[in-house]
Amino acid sequence: MPANLNDRSTQKRKTTLFLQSLFYLFTGIWPLMHISSFLAGKGEEADNWLLVSAGSLLLCIVCAFFIDLYARRNSASIIFLAIASSVAFLCVDFHYSVFHAMSKLYIVDAAIHLVLMTLWSFWMAAIARES
Repeated sequence: MPANLNDRSTQKRKTTLFLQSLFYLFTGIWPLMHISSFLAGKGEEADNWLLVSAGSLLLCIVCAFFIDLYARRNSASIIFLAIASSVAFLCVDFHYSVFHAMSKLYIVDAAIHLVLMTLWSFWMAAIARES
């Protein structure tokens, strides 16, 4: 296998993980730093503690992503976490935007997760072709 193919797929993986990290960092910090603007954008929630919990968990995911990026690994568990978290958020966003008439930001959020999942799919296909 040519080294440049492996380098390109590694770079795609790092770029995708970095972009997802930045998105999750913003999404996780927002309800923690300024809950009122978060609620204004996303809509009122019954329990703010749930927003704070979700934001805190997202920051934990971001830390795991940054550790993996810093360590320069191709960890299968991090790739699984990246893809599974995007799928989970996409399902939640879709459900709340369609069945609960929540804020249009849920549709934007779902679109971002769809893009992330598409990027991961391209990266996984590149790895399969290299193998």
